[in-house]
Amino acid sequence: MACLLQWSYEEFISIVPVTKGPAGNEFTITMKKNTKKTDTMRFSTDHRADLLTEALRFRHLFAEKVQATTKV
Repeated sequence: MACLLQWSYEEFISIVPVTKGPAGNEFTITMKKNTKKTDTMRFSTDHRADLLTEALRFRHLFAEKVQATTKV
C-alpha cells in the first residue's frame, strides 16, 4: 500500500542530498512547522537526482528565498 504525502513548496525551507552514507540515495527536506519551528525529514529513493532536480526548479517558491551569491 503506497502512501502519498504532499506539501506546498511555500512550506519548504530546503531540500538537500545527504552526502554521508553508503547508498547515496538519501536526501532531507526541511519545512516550516510554524512561525518559529522547523521540521527536518530524511527520505531515500533510487531517483534522488531526478527528484532534487525537479524540486529545485521551484525553489523560488520556497519559504526561505534563495539569496544571490557573489564571487569574490
